[in-house]
Amino acid sequence: MSIVIDQAWAKATTAQLKSWGAVAAGMYLSRDPSKNATAPLIKAYAAAGVKSFLFFEDAADNAARGYAQGRADAMFAHASANALGMPVWAPIIATVDFDVPDYAPHSNDPVVKLGLVGQYLKAWCDTIGTGRVAVYGDYYVCTRAIAAGVATYAIQTVAWSGGQVDTKDIACLQNGQMLDGGLVDVEVIVSDKLLNFIAWVPGEPSPHPVPVPVPRPAGAVSWAMWPPSSICPFCRHAMSFRSACPPDQATVCTAYVATPAAMARVQT
Repeated sequence: MSIVIDQAWAKATTAQLKSWGAVAAGMYLSRDPSKNATAPLIKAYAAAGVKSFLFFEDAADNAARGYAQGRADAMFAHASANALGMPVWAPIIATVDFDVPDYAPHSNDPVVKLGLVGQYLKAWCDTIGTGRVAVYGDYYVCTRAIAAGVATYAIQTVAWSGGQVDTKDIACLQNGQMLDGGLVDVEVIVSDKLLNFIAWVPGEPSPHPVPVPVPRPAGAVSWAMWPPSSICPFCRHAMSFRSACPPDQATVCTAYVATPAAMARVQT
């Protein structure tokens, strides 16, 4: 069975990763260089067919410090990730590595329930874009952050989760199992699709589908091209550049886009 691993100060060899069946390795961005991922290690893993993804974590409770801390952490993490060759589409995982209380038990608003943690994650979204923000935390943090729109992806820990697993929103579940003498955490893959949106190798193209532009109809014309003394082809009132269209119809008429076929039907 394939797994994902999460490692900080101890770094697994490619041989260890292959022996464990790891398809991706989570590593860290922080203000402690000894903890951090390195570009050579990411490249070595990629050469062995193992993807990487990046957590940001300094103090475990940075997220309890609100918006200003989130802004500073997101800026630092973004610059650090770029230096490691992370693709421009890939998310950074902001960690919430503590038991977060329900800050608003009588509210149904998920961001209010997250309190300062919600503001911390909002700062990440405002800084690097919501589509590039993932969150690590317990069941309640993951579900509320996704529902509140302050994270797009999530990795859950079993800690502080009351036995619940957010199977709808998370890519992986850190289940408490450890490897390499307790130095490496195991994460069970919950969604291969979501993991594909989080994990990467340097230079990897975006896994997100490219929107197909809708072509403008050939020969479409604007309202400015209609003769001044026409009958509006939408509401059938005589008009001079829409000035004679009934007030309750003018907005609809303004939105009307004519084609040469429609123009041929205009009565003058």
